[in-house]
Amino acid sequence: MIEIENVSKHFVSRDSDRIMALTDVSISIRRNEFVCLVGPSGCGKSTLATNLASYYASQGKAVVIADFDRQGSSMEWIEQRPQDRPPIRGIAAWRDPVRVPRTTDYVIMDVPAGAHGSDLTALVRRAHTILVPVLPSPTDIRAAAHFIHEMLLVGKI
Repeated sequence: MIEIENVSKHFVSRDSDRIMALTDVSISIRRNEFVCLVGPSGCGKSTLATNLASYYASQGKAVVIADFDRQGSSMEWIEQRPQDRPPIRGIAAWRDPVRVPRTTDYVIMDVPAGAHGSDLTALVRRAHTILVPVLPSPTDIRAAAHFIHEMLLVGKI
């Protein structure tokens, strides 16, 4: 099992403003688990996906990010990642079939905010762990509450 505790990530904007993408995130994930990141737009799903993938790869694990979001943020990140870093395989899952090599230790699914109904059900049924990042705003908390309600109907949480 890998445990991550109190991870925070910030970016510096073009105006030199500090933008927090993740604040004090803690999770535990066992080997061979499918991890599914879901939640409202802009809540940090792709940031968390790429940071988790980086961590696991740095520990010598075989990692795949399946990017289901047509925006392709995780795929773009993988393409820009320096070649001297540990490898992470990316799958543009919005376009290509998800075929994961048997040697993969961790599959991280970056799911778009608009996933609902049968699309959402198909994605989360494959997951062993589901992470739902939420920004601390009334709008995002309400959106997350509706989303978690839908997840309860799927029967995964």
